[in-house]
Amino acid sequence: MNENVYSLLQEHRLDEYSKKFLDLGVKDAKYLVDGITAEQLMSIGLSSVEKNRFRRMQEHIKELGPVSEPVMHQVTHKTSPELKYPEPRYPEPRYPEPKESSHQVVMREDTRHKFILSTFGTTTYCSVCRDHIWGLTKQGYKCTMCSAAFHKKCVDKITEKCTEANRGTVIDKPHRFNPHNYKVPTYCAHCGGLLAGLYQQGCRCDYCTMDVHAVCQKKVAKPCINYWGLPHASIISD
Repeated sequence: MNENVYSLLQEHRLDEYSKKFLDLGVKDAKYLVDGITAEQLMSIGLSSVEKNRFRRMQEHIKELGPVSEPVMHQVTHKTSPELKYPEPRYPEPRYPEPKESSHQVVMREDTRHKFILSTFGTTTYCSVCRDHIWGLTKQGYKCTMCSAAFHKKCVDKITEKCTEANRGTVIDKPHRFNPHNYKVPTYCAHCGGLLAGLYQQGCRCDYCTMDVHAVCQKKVAKPCINYWGLPHASIISD
């Protein structure tokens, strides 16, 4: 892939796919217009927005007309002639490492969480650090079993086992959840989603004030930090 092709991809914000275009045999700008098929675009994994950028790039290339190759200047030396190329306008591109497919499920043997790289369409908070999961696409991981959401950087910090994959596990310090009415926007401490509704939007622990969805209260694996005693330890139901 020459310098002109990488500049075009960078200009249209498609430079992260430069490695995949190179694997398809793209060597010049003309190949981007005449050599790329619809099936190849689907194999690259472009989103609908990125496909529109690719079409605009093709139109831009057609408007520019034929792209001339860099001219080689011959410099005469006393010993032997040598071809000297002009300095490149851009540095040699560093191709990003191949990214994992968003549909690939990764399982941690110690906690038995099954992680999948996910795109969150609404505001979501990490189940580990309770911070907002920022980004536009593929912002973090989600467990396909218990629906917990995590930052990419927080996946290695998870210590609690997945409650859905470890049913029957005894929780030493269980929460005591009861329905609660929220007057301000509140987010679930387990799945990170908004507690939506007007009345009894979720459940709150009487001890540690953890807020969760009603459907998430049986999936919470974190022990209660202010637990002060119940008649017996609760068990995750089968």
